[in-house]
Amino acid sequence: MKYSFFQLYNADKQRYIACSRYTRLLLKFFRRCQTTNNTLLLTYYRWRFKRLKDKKNIEIYGKCNIGPGLYLGHVFGIVFGNPCNIKHKEETTDMYINYKCHI
Repeated sequence: MKYSFFQLYNADKQRYIACSRYTRLLLKFFRRCQTTNNTLLLTYYRWRFKRLKDKKNIEIYGKCNIGPGLYLGHVFGIVFGNPCNIKHKEETTDMYINYKCHI
């Protein structure tokens, strides 16, 4: 399923009670990299995202396919490799949702 930037970003923001400006920027540019089709904007978003993730030693590819509701419990030393399978347990249904990342 293809999500828009606003669907992904708003679902991510709802997972955080209080987050730093850095975390909001990281999520914003990650989701922009994931959803944009404009080559010029994609270049800018990747550049900004790379600067942010290098600052805190986070390894996430900009086009990584991670569904809505991404929550990073801490923003230091995170690595998503290839292939990546991220599971999110739905509390209401007791089912796991798989997100796959191909870098």
